[in-house]
Amino acid sequence: NGVSSRNAMRPASVSDDRAHAIVGWYRVLSRPEPSWATLPLRGLDPARTYEVRIWPEDPWLTLRNLAPRGGDDLMANGLILDEDRTYAASRGDFVARLFELVAID
Repeated sequence: NGVSSRNAMRPASVSDDRAHAIVGWYRVLSRPEPSWATLPLRGLDPARTYEVRIWPEDPWLTLRNLAPRGGDDLMANGLILDEDRTYAASRGDFVARLFELVAID
């Protein structure tokens, strides 16, 4: 269920009933010119709505993923990871975040 690249790794685990998922996002090196980025997911229930929680707390990512999202939307478009230059520079290299998705219906 995970996806990886040379600079980022995204392992995921979805419960058997697809009501709960944990997604890890790990980036080794920061990008000097960050662009729009998303984290597509797999294995969610397209008919359910999910609440996204982020650990450790991250105001930038929380703001972009705050609203409840449909499983179909999360699998088609993914979690939003976009950054502006100032925020990306403040995070630096070696960033890790855990996303917890909980079905709310």
